[in-house]
Amino acid sequence: MAGNDRPRAIADVTAGTILATVTIAVPPERVFRAITAADQIPLWWGADNMYRTTKHTADVRPGGAWRSEGKGADGRDFHVQGEYVEVEPPHRLVMTWKAPWDGVPADPAAPGFRLHPD
Repeated sequence: MAGNDRPRAIADVTAGTILATVTIAVPPERVFRAITAADQIPLWWGADNMYRTTKHTADVRPGGAWRSEGKGADGRDFHVQGEYVEVEPPHRLVMTWKAPWDGVPADPAAPGFRLHPD
């Protein structure tokens, strides 16, 4: 990574927003698949000392549902789910996020991904 390609993050806690930027040395099509495909997400989402995603299902289209299931480091099962709001392969993906432990309605503004080739 070049010096200006370091991961960066900006947080606005008042607005509840985090903007993170990372450079990944693969085409946007590959990244889009990694963040949407049921066979790809369990390969990277999680860390054994915290949690591990074991199953992911997704209907990747606006209005389609997604759900990830896994196990925490303590052995307890968990899941998160949501709905796709915007789907523009391979450059944009916006979805809601609902985790049972949050106790708040799904947020349609996050997370979102914008993928740009260098």
